[in-house]
Amino acid sequence: MKVAALLSVMLIVGALLNVGGVAATQVNGTQQNGPYQSFWEILVKEGQLVVQLNDSPSESTASELVLNSRAGEENAANISAGIWKALVELEESGVKLYYSEDELREMADEIASKGLPNETVSELRSAGWTDEEIRALREYIAKQRNHIEGGFNMKYFLDGFAKAFISVGWKYASYEAWAIKKEWWRNLRSPPTAGEEAVNPYIGSYRSVASAISGRNPGAFLSSVKDMRKELYHLLTDSAEVYYPNGGIAFRTVSYTSNGRVVEIYYWPNALDAYRELSRLYTLAAAISDGYSTDEMWDVASQEILKLGRLMTVRLISSSHSSTAPVPYFLDLPSLSLGSAPYLTVDKVEVTVSGYSYDRILYRVLIHYTVHGSAVVVQNVTISSGDRRYYLSPGILYSGSGVWESGDFSIPDDSLSFKVGGFVSVRYGPGESPGGAVPTGGKTGPRSGNPSASYLPTGSLIRDALVFYHEDLYRVSPINPANVNFTIKAVRAGSRVRYEAQLYNSNELPVSGVISLYSEVPDGNYLTVKQVNVTRVILAPSDNRTVYLGTVDYSRPGSYEYFGVFRFFNYSESDNGEVLIPSPPSPAGSLSPRR
Repeated sequence: MKVAALLSVMLIVGALLNVGGVAATQVNGTQQNGPYQSFWEILVKEGQLVVQLNDSPSESTASELVLNSRAGEENAANISAGIWKALVELEESGVKLYYSEDELREMADEIASKGLPNETVSELRSAGWTDEEIRALREYIAKQRNHIEGGFNMKYFLDGFAKAFISVGWKYASYEAWAIKKEWWRNLRSPPTAGEEAVNPYIGSYRSVASAISGRNPGAFLSSVKDMRKELYHLLTDSAEVYYPNGGIAFRTVSYTSNGRVVEIYYWPNALDAYRELSRLYTLAAAISDGYSTDEMWDVASQEILKLGRLMTVRLISSSHSSTAPVPYFLDLPSLSLGSAPYLTVDKVEVTVSGYSYDRILYRVLIHYTVHGSAVVVQNVTISSGDRRYYLSPGILYSGSGVWESGDFSIPDDSLSFKVGGFVSVRYGPGESPGGAVPTGGKTGPRSGNPSASYLPTGSLIRDALVFYHEDLYRVSPINPANVNFTIKAVRAGSRVRYEAQLYNSNELPVSGVISLYSEVPDGNYLTVKQVNVTRVILAPSDNRTVYLGTVDYSRPGSYEYFGVFRFFNYSESDNGEVLIPSPPSPAGSLSPRR
């Protein structure tokens, strides 16, 4: 067991360096193991994006920081749960977790005289430690063994370490909310002073999260938090109509009753804080669902959901009601027939995915209609999806069937399934002049044009058709990630290394994504990770391409690791390797990545 094999060394180093030293030893010694390598990659990128967004605000940078912060929250939760499960494993195995000062000194003396145990050396090597680093560790213990003061409790340390990563996830949650505020909180206005307290339209989503926590259901907790966060992200970045300096917003809701249309405008003073709290809850939900499901973690979640509840208060600023009752929609609308006058029926409304961007799904609404009789004049068509509207002005339509198509609507692409819905409103009238003549241009087939004023229906001839629709779409992506190949090539010339990405897309659709490349570089007596490049790439079907990523000039001989990630849609491909910079003179050549 890897954790048990390293335990004695961690205990001794922990006694010498206290908690911070053990944390550094544990993470550095295992950073090549999945989540730890991702931890450093995400952390470096977070810092760079924060600086970039602060210096040059843009929606693309803000969106990228939101995505990276979310990755950080999930990564922190994953590491936190992993540490907790390691502690449980140690306790169940019966491994001794507390050593007195005398016992630690005795262990250190034995390492000083005989070296590290073979099992420990083997596990350190498998964790990525070099022989030089292992020798340095032994020498450090030998030199410092007389400075051990007090015992060391590994259980308390690992428990605190697991909780520390929850705090890391919460820090990412703060940066996620900051990114949203930095980009979208512009043209601020003074908060309204009027309005009565009202029920938040999103209270149903809140209750779903609270119910999952109350029932201690990890799966429901995670899915309900993700759903609510998706709703609020759309609200804050797409649907808010006014932004206020305190992190508040104004937004509207539109509903239809048998008596007409109701529009309500709300002021939510704590909208941004509520979003931040949701992201904190996501870190907890991810850790709990990954195995850190303790009474203490559920108690923390219960405290956090109460905080969110206090942030849900809204005020109703205004409410308006339109008493014109629309004609109800049925698949076959005989009631819309105006006697012998021409009329229009909406036969079907469907939703189709129209494309994919880096982090969003694009879709359109299609309205299939039929004109019965000679001709109708359609003044306007309103297509609603969520809180967005798309408008058409078809004009004169002649007898026959046709299709109206909206422009692109979009939703965040962070779910395997999603619900869309709204309404289609059509205002039209018979296309006959007062004298009964049909507009010129023919009577067969649907045609459109600017309606002539003399043919616009007025008064009682105007008809409104209203169609409600909803559809569940499932994110079965036409992009197969297995058909995207990504490798990094390092070509050395002396102390300079040229990095290139080789990409191949064998999908039948284009793939759009971002390449990030990182490399270790000398920094004084230490190594640091530097971001070499971030570049966006669009790969056409069957596209085989080489992308230049940058050149690094290494200031001294040594072995340096590099790694790259190609993120596209909800997928990612990565590659890593190592370059050896020999002492001069050295032949230049192409180096293959280390797998």
